[in-house]
Amino acid sequence: MDLEGSDPEAMFQSMRKLAALPPATVVYPGHHYGKMEHSTIGEECRSNPALRADTPERWHAWLRE
Repeated sequence: MDLEGSDPEAMFQSMRKLAALPPATVVYPGHHYGKMEHSTIGEECRSNPALRADTPERWHAWLRE
């Protein structure tokens, strides 16, 4: 979201769509930096700050961190 032309509001909406998926939905990272090759929406909603930001205000606060 820090690239020219990026749209933080559109990313927020995309994160909300992902967060609304069933918790058991398996997801695969776009970048693999750890031991896990996949996760679930439920786990990501618990551990990923981008998915925990459930309001525009919390989203913008997370972006400023």
